Amino acid sequence: MQVHQLKILKVGQYRDANFLLQRMGNAFQYILYWEGQFYQSHVIMNPEKGKADFTHAQEVEVALLINNFMQTTVDTLVATKKKMLEDAKKKKVKKGK
Repeated sequence: MQVHQLKILKVGQYRDANFLLQRMGNAFQYILYWEGQFYQSHVIMNPEKGKADFTHAQEVEVALLINNFMQTTVDTLVATKKKMLEDAKKKKVKKGK
């Protein structure tokens, strides 16, 4: 069994979410925390055929890709919450008539 070292690629905030981008072997993952909930996703990438590992430039490229996934998730969560609040407000106004 091969043991892979965990590598932290980036830690930060995007909008109201805290996030972590990490790599373990060929798995690149984001974990984000937003409004009391955790969300995560990952991709499995393989180095070029015949290569044992990614170049630094390739690792950065995959990290940017997983960062974009994380940002899209946060944007979707924020937009969904906004729509739900707007719909609830409309529903409340209709009941008041």
